[in-house]
Amino acid sequence: MRPNIIPTDEQFIFHEPWRDQHPWLIQGVTTRRFGANGGPKHVDLRRLQDHLNIHHVPLVYCEQVHGNRVAVVDDLKKFPVGEGQCHEVPEADALVVTMNNVMIQIFTADCLPIFLLDAHLRRGAIAHAGWRGTYGDITTRTIQTMTQLGSNVGDLSCWIGPGIKECCFEVGEDLLAQFKSKFPDCAQTNGGRTVDLAAINVQQACRAGIAPDNIAVAPFCTRCDADEFFSYRADNGKTGRNIAVLLFLDDHVLDA
Repeated sequence: MRPNIIPTDEQFIFHEPWRDQHPWLIQGVTTRRFGANGGPKHVDLRRLQDHLNIHHVPLVYCEQVHGNRVAVVDDLKKFPVGEGQCHEVPEADALVVTMNNVMIQIFTADCLPIFLLDAHLRRGAIAHAGWRGTYGDITTRTIQTMTQLGSNVGDLSCWIGPGIKECCFEVGEDLLAQFKSKFPDCAQTNGGRTVDLAAINVQQACRAGIAPDNIAVAPFCTRCDADEFFSYRADNGKTGRNIAVLLFLDDHVLDA
């Protein structure tokens, strides 16, 4: 029996093509209605497991230091068990999971959750791409990690979840100059000093070898749609978190 991941109250959204094609995949992002209001992470994660009707699987999340380090989740013994029996990976902003029945997650509130999927090998990744991670090529580095682990880049697809879009991501002159120097097509001054983080991450995915047809971007801006998603900018720095999750189920779990 497939777990329920289409709640009618819209507490969780997902990339529909992946869901339709891969019954063994649980993937998506919580909305503001889920109510991860900045409390203990392990409490919100256990609530999310209940909401998705997925129990008794280990939970792994990363510390998120706004860097570009990628960690590989291939052995839970590598990571200490913390509060709520969750595993926290120190000083990382992207997780690649090569194990079934282990749920990985990141927390965002304007930063972009970058999902990568290798449906052939049943492995994937989530990257936390704020402006620092984006500038540090975190999507490129995550794809490189997956290919180093045996994925064929031709088998990879990418979904960029809800985050702040160019319309609302205005930056200072110095930061704009940095981005225009490195990503000239994705930073502009027409009507304001804005940077298109989603476009930069799409560009990174394409340059790393993922086919454009295998890349999709969620049509939400967390600041414009702050009634639907938590937004650091819209909420003046005092906000909750959207939780991005990825889990591969064993076939026998689906048949249970």
